[in-house]
Amino acid sequence: MRYLLRRKEIIGLIFLLAVSVFLRLSNLSYSEFQGDEIRALYVKGAPLTEFLLSQKKGPIQFLVTFAVSLFSERYDEFITRSPFFLAGVLSVFIFYFFIRQMYGKKVALLSSLFLSVNGFFVAFSRIVQYQSFTFLFYLLSLFFFEKLRRSKKLLHLILSFIFLGLGLLAHYDGAFVLLIVAYFLYQWLKGGFLSKKLYFLFFGFLIFTILVSLFYVPFLTSSSFSNTKSYLFERLEGGVDKVSDTSVTFKLYNPLFTYYFLILFFVAGVIFGNRKLLPMFLWLLPSFITLNFIASVPGTHIYNYLPPTIVIASYGIVAVYKLLENQVIKITYGLGVSLAFLFFLYQSYLIFVDHEVEYPWAEKKILFWKVSMPSDYYHLSIFGFPYNRRLKEANEFIRTNESVASVLSNEGDKLIKYYIKPLKDPMSKYDLYIYVYNSQSLLRKKSGRVKNQAPIESFYDDNGNLLTEVYLVRRKL
Repeated sequence: MRYLLRRKEIIGLIFLLAVSVFLRLSNLSYSEFQGDEIRALYVKGAPLTEFLLSQKKGPIQFLVTFAVSLFSERYDEFITRSPFFLAGVLSVFIFYFFIRQMYGKKVALLSSLFLSVNGFFVAFSRIVQYQSFTFLFYLLSLFFFEKLRRSKKLLHLILSFIFLGLGLLAHYDGAFVLLIVAYFLYQWLKGGFLSKKLYFLFFGFLIFTILVSLFYVPFLTSSSFSNTKSYLFERLEGGVDKVSDTSVTFKLYNPLFTYYFLILFFVAGVIFGNRKLLPMFLWLLPSFITLNFIASVPGTHIYNYLPPTIVIASYGIVAVYKLLENQVIKITYGLGVSLAFLFFLYQSYLIFVDHEVEYPWAEKKILFWKVSMPSDYYHLSIFGFPYNRRLKEANEFIRTNESVASVLSNEGDKLIKYYIKPLKDPMSKYDLYIYVYNSQSLLRKKSGRVKNQAPIESFYDDNGNLLTEVYLVRRKL
């Protein structure tokens, strides 16, 4: 019997691996780098310490791209994204084993499967950004802190604090787990041998403090920290002229029924979970309160409270199943949950992997329903979706043309500067104007300077859809 259970678990983990890898690895190199990905790239030749201290976030993502730069002449999209893909897949499995320790195999497998197909975690595993490593490191921290309650091993305490420090070095989001960490430490401390444990706790905290201080002490005292403060205050107090709505952001990455499915079973989890789910609420509440009631521009940081939300919902699914006595109803219920998962899997495939129609830049059909970009009335944080405007081919064409004084575009400056490198001559009579259809900047209007003017070249996708136009515009001297 134990062998059969073990074999079932292995089959479940193989399926989890297949789903996680498929959604994250397929067509990983298709999209051009997006704006925030370019910001995460180490600038080759820059003094590393100076470069790290000039950024607005922790150093992990920049150290990863620095490592990539040591082995590659240029930042190939697939190679540069690969470490983040691996971190994303690994985090799904650490999540499984962490939840398994607390709530058993059924809740762990359900939670991990729903996490593996959630749009946020698929998207973040497909781009060069901090989220995959932040999540991985603070998950490892929680895994070892929870393990410490039973093992009482100093090694687990040290590893817990090391990974907690690495999570904070990846991003400030790592601080959202401090309340559940405090809970695990309290549970460990009340088990006896208090004086000895306090000594070990001091030792572990010292390692954590040293690790975090190596970066944050010089970072907080650097002259460039004023820019970071402005960035953080803008997130907390506003500074944008659009409305932020976390439900709109969630539905952008998980359209149609995911939102309501999670809420339904989250309520079931709350009803049947009692005190067992206290650690999940201690994980959920700091980020939920901060991002929904304090921060004016929470953006995609709401991913931080989704893992505990998914666990509570999965607990609710299992609890409802156990209440059902009629075998036919049980089978029907199980099939319904399975079909919901398969739908979410298919939905994430269409949204993040398939690029015949690039959602959310264009309306896309998922079975019988159409999904599209939310209104530009809202502040939208758009990362990880398919996006290819043939900018590399446009650059090859541009490099064969005459010199220009400057490059203008409706697309974001960082993206254009990264991919478009024309021959420059400040004395040239021409500027280059690049119009990108369905741009990441969401600017749709063409410059008046190209009104009634034909482009010198146009670029199309494989289906004949117009993507990018290149104009040579005479300067006003």
